[in-house]
Amino acid sequence: MVMVLMGLLGTSPLHLTLQGLRDLGLPSKLVMLLHFCSRYVHVIADEKRRIHEAAILRGYRPGLSKMGLKTAASLVGSLLVKSYDRSMRVNDALTLRGFDGYFLR
Repeated sequence: MVMVLMGLLGTSPLHLTLQGLRDLGLPSKLVMLLHFCSRYVHVIADEKRRIHEAAILRGYRPGLSKMGLKTAASLVGSLLVKSYDRSMRVNDALTLRGFDGYFLR
C-alpha cells in the first residue's frame, strides 16, 4: 500500500491528486489542509534551519542535559509561534483576495 501511495504521489501532479481525493469523498477541509501543508512545508523547514543555526551560533550543543532539553523545547516553541504567525498572515492575505474556502470546484 505504501509503495502504491509513493508511486501515486511521485508521478501525479499534486493538484490532480488532491482533486481526486476530494472526488473520492475526502472532506474539502482536509484536502485544503493537505494542500497548504505541501505548500508551506519548505518554508517551515527553512525557518527551523534558521532557528537551529542561530542557536548553534549562540553556543547550543544538542544533548540530553537539562539545559539541552530546555533549549530544544524553546526552539520548538519558537518554531510553532512563527508558524502560527505565518498562518495568520496567509489567512489574512487569502481573505483580502476573496478566498471563499474552495480551490477546486
